[in-house]
Amino acid sequence: MRRKLFFFICLFCSITASVSFAETKINESFPEIERSGEEAKRETAIKLYNLGVEYAKGSRVEKDRKKANSYFRQAAEIGLPEAQYNLGRAYFDGDGLEVDRKAAIEWYKKAAEQGFAQAQYNLGVIYQNGLGIKQDFDSAVQWYERAANQGFVLAQYNLGMLYITGAGVGKNPKRGILWLRKAAEGGYGQAQHNLGTVYYEGIGVRKNYPEAVQWFAKAAKQELGMAQYNLGMAYYHGEGVKKNPQKAVSWLKKAAKQNLLIAQASLGYIYVTDRNFKNNLAEGIFWTKKASAYGNARAQATLGIAYLIGKGVEKNIPEGVSWIKKAARQGNYPAQSMLASCYENGIGVKQNKVLAYALYLHSSPYTEVAMEERQNLEKKLSKDEIVKARSINIEKLFE
Repeated sequence: MRRKLFFFICLFCSITASVSFAETKINESFPEIERSGEEAKRETAIKLYNLGVEYAKGSRVEKDRKKANSYFRQAAEIGLPEAQYNLGRAYFDGDGLEVDRKAAIEWYKKAAEQGFAQAQYNLGVIYQNGLGIKQDFDSAVQWYERAANQGFVLAQYNLGMLYITGAGVGKNPKRGILWLRKAAEGGYGQAQHNLGTVYYEGIGVRKNYPEAVQWFAKAAKQELGMAQYNLGMAYYHGEGVKKNPQKAVSWLKKAAKQNLLIAQASLGYIYVTDRNFKNNLAEGIFWTKKASAYGNARAQATLGIAYLIGKGVEKNIPEGVSWIKKAARQGNYPAQSMLASCYENGIGVKQNKVLAYALYLHSSPYTEVAMEERQNLEKKLSKDEIVKARSINIEKLFE
């Protein structure tokens, strides 16, 4: 059965900020400016804004957010979009000011209407998530589009994901992929990973494993854990790239070191079960235990088997059954099939062939082993026992 790829969708990229101008000398006096009109106002606003940046950063003067915001406000009131944005962010985050989402939105809008892409993007996030304002996907899309058309990759990404998933907007994978590709080509790692997933799963396009691998590789080089995991699994299974187990575990290990549980579980499974890595058994147990401790069902099932047969650990049947039960309780079908085998043969539990049949029945649509074992066990049970087994609520059993 083809592995199911994990599709991490991040529709809420955090509101970030910080636009800075060229450094200026700290001079808080304002001599008369010979030029007049709009040009003079802008020069004054830029000077005020730069002073705000200096006090916000605290690199050449003592950091003082209140003073920074005072300068941002003066520049913002003159009409400088960078200052309007930074003042809005200060209100939104409560940075030197009391949190006031309404005021933040007002200042963001002033900057956004002047074409400031970061403010447009932030408004998109605010409307999409209903942060201090009523949730409004149409307004979110409008602001995202304005920022996206300026090449702002986070807006391109969020817009693409909204159209691909249809979250609050009409589902339009073709349009979504267009924006996702723009963000990916702009170097945004999450967009590169998700575009790879689109091609791997065939979401709105024909499946294309080589194309998927190319995008996974780009994102993986940016240290994106899920991309490293998916690239590793592609190398392991030979999907879209020549099979290469060594490259596979190299990428999986990178992801595992980032504490990605699925990568730790997969790396552990490969090291424990693949004969090509028999010298890595101890490391396999290490990663398996690590992922198991944090609740990864696949790792728990692997660890359970290791204890049952004494592979890489001292044989301990009760401990093995305990881990298999933990995995089975999470809905892991191979673990449920293993647990069925334990009940059928009385391994670490009291023999109960009726319960074994019920477990095989529950997991057989998902694992060939369970289906085969169910058919074999069925021949050994009476009709009454089969009826009884079919009446067992497996989901309730694991509550």
